[in-house]
This record gives sequence, structure tokens and C-alpha cells, in this order.
Amino acid sequence: MHSAILPAARLLWNKPNLAFEDVVWAEGHLVTKQYGFEPLGHTRLADAVYSHGLPSGVLGHAFFQGSWVSASYALAGLPVRLELDGDHAILVGRWWAEPN
Repeated sequence: MHSAILPAARLLWNKPNLAFEDVVWAEGHLVTKQYGFEPLGHTRLADAVYSHGLPSGVLGHAFFQGSWVSASYALAGLPVRLELDGDHAILVGRWWAEPN
């Protein structure tokens, strides 16, 4: 969501500061909670992900040792905290995750 879907929605809606908390899935579409933008379906989001070279996959290694491992990353210039051994996640695409 943070590395591809949300950046694609930001591009399609021309809303660069759109936050994860601003959107929800409703009836198979991504919608904003307050801005009233048109709902975005999976096909339109996927088209934007691929046409803009956003990450389309992720590879991660996970382990559990009393709690999940997490790390902070900058994705497309915005901070995000990832769990599941995020230190070893590899994002596929043009916008790579950089550990903070």
C-alpha cells in the first residue's frame, strides 16, 4: 500500500501529500475519507503503478522473536515503518526503500 498503491493514488488524484490515513477501500475501490475524489479501481491503480515504475512486488524475510521486527524507511520521499524484518525487504521497481 505505502510503496505503490498510495503513490499511484497521489499521482492520479494530484494530491502529493495524501496520507495512508486519508484513504480506505470501499466496494473494491480506493476512496478518500474527506476529499471527494473519484474512486480508484484495481485496474486503474495497477496501470498507474506500472506506467510510473512504482514497486510492483516485495520480497521479505520474516521471523518472530517475541515481537515482529520493524524498521523505518523513506518510500517515495515519505517516511513509513514496515514490520516483518523490514531490514531485508527488497522492493521491485524504480523507487527503492532506503533504511533510515
